[in-house]
Amino acid sequence: MSYVRLLVLSMILGASGAAHAENENWGSGGVYIDDAKLGEFLRGKSWSRPQPKDPQAPLPKPAETPQKPDQPKPGKQKITLDWLRQNIEIYERRAQETQKKEDIEAYMYLRRVLYDKAQNYATRSVEVMRENPLVDENNRIPYASFGQAAIGKVNSTAIDKANQQMAEQGGLWVFVDSTCTFCKDMLDVIRMHKRDMGMSVLVITIDGKRPKGYSESLGPLVADNGFFRALGLQLTPSVVYVHKPDYTKGIENNRFLVVSQGFYSQDKLQRTIAYAGYSSTRDTKAFAGLLSPDVVEGLNAWNRGVIAAKDINDIEIDPNDPASIKQAIEPFLAKSMQSKNAGAPNARP
Repeated sequence: MSYVRLLVLSMILGASGAAHAENENWGSGGVYIDDAKLGEFLRGKSWSRPQPKDPQAPLPKPAETPQKPDQPKPGKQKITLDWLRQNIEIYERRAQETQKKEDIEAYMYLRRVLYDKAQNYATRSVEVMRENPLVDENNRIPYASFGQAAIGKVNSTAIDKANQQMAEQGGLWVFVDSTCTFCKDMLDVIRMHKRDMGMSVLVITIDGKRPKGYSESLGPLVADNGFFRALGLQLTPSVVYVHKPDYTKGIENNRFLVVSQGFYSQDKLQRTIAYAGYSSTRDTKAFAGLLSPDVVEGLNAWNRGVIAAKDINDIEIDPNDPASIKQAIEPFLAKSMQSKNAGAPNARP
């Protein structure tokens, strides 16, 4: 072996020894040494790194088998409402998909049965409703326009009477300020309300300045001493009803009803005042007697026949016995048709 070949061999063997410590037959230079084929190596063969096998390509996903369209269960079947709800869309899709005459006709016939079931139910419902006045909505609120107008008149009269009765037992505090955009217009509304209902008024300025549109004929003007914040008000103008004003021996005994925050028309203001009195008379013992029973009934005209929330919570039925449902609910319906406070919750102290 020539000197040059021995030199090459010694250099390669030295490198391979260091490489073997790191990774068996690999050196840091990336030369692979196979001792069994050293002769081939010296003749110029096996000089390159063996190529790793290509990673196995993922197998193609199997083709999805197209699903067959839904099929109704085989065999004879009664055309019940439950069956129609579960299956009529299947027949509709089939008719649209196949365009076959028999499929289209099948869907149309089933659709006709569905419509006729609804028509038969509507007809029978009217018959039952005529036989039982408690479930006839026309007896609660008439469908005819003149009947609704009559209820509206009763309600409107009650609103006026409520304002008049509340004027006899209290008055309005009107909170305004000198920079308020709508305070001037609201003071005009308050002036008309005072003229029509005779309700006393106290104007309170929260910034201590005279508001635009104020005149002494409206009522006294005073600076706010903390009531605006104490009452939780956030906007001007705000209107608060004060029931039986009472301030004795340094003790504040007033009872307040926040009526409005922001600008209200006269009609809306009167309605809001009336229903603030209505809910307080109904729900709070401290306001008992604020409104007369006939006024309370008139304010509740649109709620005639509505079962009270407490009564609804007390109803218990047997879901598997239709007759028991009528027996359980009918007494409460009868009560609501006669009650002057239908739909009202229990009074709270």
